[in-house]
Amino acid sequence: MKFWSSALMVLVLAQLGTSPVFADFKVTVTKTPSFTDTELVRVAVVTSECHQAVDCTAIQRRVIEEVRALIPGLRIVPDRVVRERLLGMGATKYSDEHRSELIEALELSGLFELKVPFAMKGDGFAGKESSQAKVELLVLNDQGGILAHGVGTGRPNNVVSSPERVASNIVKRIVKDLYR
Repeated sequence: MKFWSSALMVLVLAQLGTSPVFADFKVTVTKTPSFTDTELVRVAVVTSECHQAVDCTAIQRRVIEEVRALIPGLRIVPDRVVRERLLGMGATKYSDEHRSELIEALELSGLFELKVPFAMKGDGFAGKESSQAKVELLVLNDQGGILAHGVGTGRPNNVVSSPERVASNIVKRIVKDLYR
C-alpha cells in the first residue's frame, strides 16, 4: 500500500510540474580554444532563425539577462539600436549576410546569434503533450568567426509551460555551460 501511495505521489507531482524526474533537457556546448582568450567588451544579441510558435524577442531578452549576470560590465547594444542599424542596411530582420556589416557598424567585439528552429506549444491542462523547443546559440568574434556553439532541446516536466519558457530554460543552461 505504501509503495502505491508513493508512486501516485510521484505522478501527481510530475503533473504539477514540481518533479524534475520527468523533465528532459539536453544541452551541448562546444568552445574553441580561443573562446577563453577572446575579450568580449561590446556585443549584440540577434536572432537569425525563429520558429513561428515562439516569441523570440522574449528568448533574446533571456540571453541578455543570463550573459549580463555572468559577465558584469559587458556592454550589450540595445535591441532598438540593432534594429535601427538593420533598417539602415535595408533589412527588417537579421540574417547571416548582415553579420560582417553589423559587427563593423556597431563596433562589436562579439555577437551572440540565437536560433530557435523548432518549438511546439503543449496541450495545457487538458492534454498530455508538453511544450518543446530547440535552441542554438553561436558566439562570434569581431571577424564573424565562431568562438562557441551551444545547442539544446527541452521538454519540461509539466504540460503548462510555454515554448518560450522551455526555450528560456535551454538558453540559461547553454550560457551557464559557456561560462563555467
